[in-house]
Amino acid sequence: MTTTALRQISDLPGPRTWPLLGSILQVQRARIHQNMEAWARQYGTLFQVTLGRRRLLIVADHEMMAAVMKDRPDGFR
Repeated sequence: MTTTALRQISDLPGPRTWPLLGSILQVQRARIHQNMEAWARQYGTLFQVTLGRRRLLIVADHEMMAAVMKDRPDGFR
């Protein structure tokens, strides 16, 4: 039997972060959806973003998001 190491969110690509601020200075509040779309084109359908102290997993594929929410509905808000 072969075991595969699971990737951590911290292993995923994402925009540059700054101590305490994360990537928040790169996000324009009124255009956050466009910022995320641009990052999805740059980093792929799974990437990480740190906003302040929060590290977020961004899933930019609707089929993958539906599967994640169906398989683990209690883990998401």
